[in-house]
Amino acid sequence: MGTRSDVVLCMKNKVYQELSAKSKATIEEYFGDFENRTEEGLLFATHDVKWYHNCYGDLIQLYSELSDGEHEDFLIMVATPEYPDDNDADIGCWDDNPWDITKEVSVTLEWSPR
Repeated sequence: MGTRSDVVLCMKNKVYQELSAKSKATIEEYFGDFENRTEEGLLFATHDVKWYHNCYGDLIQLYSELSDGEHEDFLIMVATPEYPDDNDADIGCWDDNPWDITKEVSVTLEWSPR
C-alpha cells in the first residue's frame, strides 16, 4: 500500500533542457506529459503516487540535478494527506511561477448534536 502523494513540479524551460536523459525519463514515468507549458516553463502534476524522494534512486538523481542548479528556476511541492504538515520533499523556490502554485492544508472536526 504505502503513502501516496500529489506532486507538482514546475521548472523553467532552460532547467528542463539541462536535465539528463535519465531525469527526463523519471519525469515522464511519474508525471507523463506536462499539464501546461508557457514561454517561461513547464508544469507537471501527478496524483496518488508513491513519491519516496529520499529512497528511490531515480528521484534521488532528479532532486540532485535540480539542487545543483538555481533554486529560483524550479519548484517541487508534495502534498501527502497522511502527513499534512510535512514539507521534506518540497524543494526549489520559483515562487513567481506562472501557475501560482501553493500548498493548502486544512484539518477540521465536524459533528452534529443528537
